[in-house]
Amino acid sequence: MISHNTRKTNLLIITIILFLAFSIRVFDLENNPPGFFSDEAAIGYNAYKILKTGKDEYGVPFPIFFKSFGDYRLPIPIYANIPIIALFGLNERSVRLTAVIFGLISILFTMLSTLEIADKRTAYLAGLLLAIMPWHIHFSRWGAESIYFPAIFSIGLYFYLKSFINLRLLSISSLFYGLSMYTYYPAIIIAPIFLLKGLITLYIIKRKFNKFLYYSLFTFLLFCLPLIYSYKAGNLQSRWKNIINNSLSRNEKIQNSIFSYLNHFSPDFLFIKGDSGFEGQFISRHSVREFGQLHIFYLPLLLIGLLNGISKLDNPKLFSVLILLLLYPLGSALTSAGPFATRSVIGLIPLTILSAIGFNQLLNFIFNLKQKYIHVSIGVLLFGIICFTNYFYFFAFFIKYPKYASDYWGWQYGPKSIMSYFIKEKNNYDDLYMTGNFNAPDIFLEFYDPENECQNCKIGHFEEVNTSRKQLFAARIEELPKFKAYNYKVKKILYYPSNIVAFYIFEITGNK
Repeated sequence: MISHNTRKTNLLIITIILFLAFSIRVFDLENNPPGFFSDEAAIGYNAYKILKTGKDEYGVPFPIFFKSFGDYRLPIPIYANIPIIALFGLNERSVRLTAVIFGLISILFTMLSTLEIADKRTAYLAGLLLAIMPWHIHFSRWGAESIYFPAIFSIGLYFYLKSFINLRLLSISSLFYGLSMYTYYPAIIIAPIFLLKGLITLYIIKRKFNKFLYYSLFTFLLFCLPLIYSYKAGNLQSRWKNIINNSLSRNEKIQNSIFSYLNHFSPDFLFIKGDSGFEGQFISRHSVREFGQLHIFYLPLLLIGLLNGISKLDNPKLFSVLILLLLYPLGSALTSAGPFATRSVIGLIPLTILSAIGFNQLLNFIFNLKQKYIHVSIGVLLFGIICFTNYFYFFAFFIKYPKYASDYWGWQYGPKSIMSYFIKEKNNYDDLYMTGNFNAPDIFLEFYDPENECQNCKIGHFEEVNTSRKQLFAARIEELPKFKAYNYKVKKILYYPSNIVAFYIFEITGNK
């Protein structure tokens, strides 16, 4: 039996790891990422509408799939935001805080899953590695759908690993695998494959397909029914059509998918450049420049863990982690010429578990050395490497990143400040126009003014100029030449975090 003191120690270590992770993720959360992307705004606004009216932004009561930006959003990220928005209101911090909480859930259940495969120290190392992993930090500070997938899936993985001893828990595992498909579209590809592999593994071990395997399969199939219906109705197809390049031939698509799949295992993507620095990528939202999705010191740990896993293919639990490692790129590779850190976010789990196993083996090797001074020397070296690597990453993330990732190809900074000024000035103008140089700009009118207090706040360009009306425009500096036919008076200048001019807010005073 586990003593009371041991339980307290275990709980204390887990609490420290989660507190460290929480602190990293909530620090300066409203300002970094530097802006508030349309996906976050759509999730938050629909959660707010459900909370207040029981309907989404289109008036549909409690939908399973939310119409948004020409396709459909999955429900869990939206419904999960309701409690935090109810507590703290509709704002950026509420939406991102919900993502932080789900990030912590994924850390906790990755630790618990690791404990089912290895010992406690390895589980704690898994929690620590995930808490400081750039990939996980980045996406658990972003209020989009990505982080919800590994959070829900990790719960399913934990109960699956537990079911090797207690098969009754398999249905709970299937329940969470099924729920994971309602978090993020790549889960619709990965969860069924992984579940099928799991059922086959347990069938081989138990040598029969008993009732608990049937219950598990039935549970999962129930979750598939709305997805199948929605796909036949064309709702889910719209999402795939938006992200698949249909201009390519079948052979070109296959070649691109294979190339993209392999790139998810490249050192450039994982350890050196990450998503944003990868060749051909131009979107700065997905990662920090000059850093991989994982810290560089994860590389030897992962290699040791991977070799350990390959040497123990007869261990069905560890084999499951290796299968998940092979599956993780599919959500990205089948839809794009990636790699994309967003669609392959489930890779967090197997990469963390294997790295933790490698880390533990490395520590065992060090502790088995006879000379104690070597223990201390190597321990200090490892600690120094981890501290310095994280110092440089945090400096890059909190100081440098906001200065280059706030523009159109980053976080599209500006709508919050524009809408704040518009609402303050709404009674002084007939029309207040924000030019639509954002992804789905209308959502920002709704998010920052959910009660529609500023009914004369609109999305519009220079074509909307009417000198007979008193009008206020917010436009990027690049758009000002389009207004050259008019006289205008600058009322406010908005700056990016880099102190470069982002927007001019100006009043049209007449024709030239």
